[in-house]
Amino acid sequence: MVLYISSCLIFLLSCSKQKEPSISVIDKSISIEGFSSIYKAGSLTEIKTNTSENIEARHLKLVWINSYGDYILQANPSYNFDIPKSLSIKSGASKILLYYGTYLKQEIDFYISPLKASGTLSTYTGPESLILDQEETTMMVSIPTDIYNNPMEDNYEITFQYKHPKKDASKEKASVKNLFSHIILPSKNISGKLFLAAQAGQSNSKEQEVVIGPGYADNFLIEIKDLHPYADQRQQVKIQTSVLKDGFGNTVTDGTQVNFILTNSDGKKSVFHAYTIFGIASIEIQNPIKPESWVISANVPNAGSSKDLNIKFNASNNQKMLPYYFKEHTLVIGPLKGALSQLITDGTKIQLKTGNQIESQFSENGMVKFDLKKSNIEAEKKFEIFINGNTYNIRR
Repeated sequence: MVLYISSCLIFLLSCSKQKEPSISVIDKSISIEGFSSIYKAGSLTEIKTNTSENIEARHLKLVWINSYGDYILQANPSYNFDIPKSLSIKSGASKILLYYGTYLKQEIDFYISPLKASGTLSTYTGPESLILDQEETTMMVSIPTDIYNNPMEDNYEITFQYKHPKKDASKEKASVKNLFSHIILPSKNISGKLFLAAQAGQSNSKEQEVVIGPGYADNFLIEIKDLHPYADQRQQVKIQTSVLKDGFGNTVTDGTQVNFILTNSDGKKSVFHAYTIFGIASIEIQNPIKPESWVISANVPNAGSSKDLNIKFNASNNQKMLPYYFKEHTLVIGPLKGALSQLITDGTKIQLKTGNQIESQFSENGMVKFDLKKSNIEAEKKFEIFINGNTYNIRR
């Protein structure tokens, strides 16, 4: 059994030796002919060898090594190598190894350089929106490539063009380093759109844009736009800001929140929110039910604010003596007059209080009636009447 296995091994070894080319029969050395150290991408289509006719082409192989991997090429019947385009178009450092059988005959290092940049230039811009502040910047990055998608070598020049709002277009050149080039641009002091583009060789980028929004609101004013200075809840006072602008004079973005803070005579605070349209924010607040004074201020969170605005509301009726009379079981009050001696507005709420009981009615043509019997207070002699914050004491 051992003898049989040994015989098989000897046979296999002898077979492998027969397949190995015999170098001794080669008349002259095998070498690559007329090879350069640098080629343009896609230009190398064939590698020729200087060989003897006594060799077998099937044993002649070329190993191609680049950053993408290793590839083995078989010689054609003419002892030359047809180079696939997929190899010759890849730029960068490369190496070829010429083998005859298992014997390395020649080793050559060479370089494939990219062509000029062409096609659509790849560009990336960000951030794509800025708040107007000279400390905020945006960056445009360009990665130029040739028709085979090979990146450009270091120091390849890129021309960037850009246009700030209300400014002339400008150019800036930058060189490729580590595959890309870039420029950094500040927001400057004018809101609007910043347009950018780049060009390299025969390659142009698509237009890029960055929105530059106004900065934070500076201090501003508030004013009264509509006021009926009397304690009448059927009326409203309108408060409006001046045009809110940033530190560079740009109108703030629509939708900027403005907080209005109201403090009344009792020290109670109320907060109202509004949002700017064309830089202006406004609110309407219902008049108070009684005479009082208000202090109103406004602010933009973490930004500008206004000075205080003072409003005084007087009594809505100027009658020191309340006209009234009793008719059977009914108390009739009126005619009630306002500050301008006009009849008070229809629907004004009038309250009657006796003891712990309060009744309410609404005026019509300056008059109001209370049915004392229906309210079970016909036996009462003293009443308090409340009209728009004023109190009157009446007796039967």
